Amino acid sequence: MVNVPSLVSLSIDALKRELIHGDDLLPHVYELPLELFNSVVECLPPLALQKLQSEMPFKNYDDYGPFSDDLKMGRKRGRYGNFDTAWKALFKFRWPDLAECVKPVDWQQIYWETHVQKNVQKLMGSTPLDLAKFNMVKSGEMSRNAPCSCGSKKRYKR
Repeated sequence: MVNVPSLVSLSIDALKRELIHGDDLLPHVYELPLELFNSVVECLPPLALQKLQSEMPFKNYDDYGPFSDDLKMGRKRGRYGNFDTAWKALFKFRWPDLAECVKPVDWQQIYWETHVQKNVQKLMGSTPLDLAKFNMVKSGEMSRNAPCSCGSKKRYKR
């Protein structure tokens, strides 16, 4: 039997497409009930999540932010805090091997830094160690019988 998508999942898919390609729905997305807003945030791709977070009006931060009385009493989960959870999930999905090594405070920042770093490495076709060795050779710091930069006390030979 074919699985029929729910109206909520179809609506969230339409919202994802609209958030990526346009700005018309942004003011309305911020007015969604908290449960639906959280569902949207949790399944957004990085570009749409960035757009939604950067355009979020300050009044919504105040209404559901980390200093809200409602949050202290445990009645509502902050909308801003949910962005951090979404960034953390995206990071873990994309780079599962790095997720355990990194304990960042700002998951959005670490996501974009890692994204840029990985793409630069892909374009350069080398690792950061290869680039460091290249720069050492270029600057003249690495010469015959110079100690290895890895700390192994071995010497370079040409």
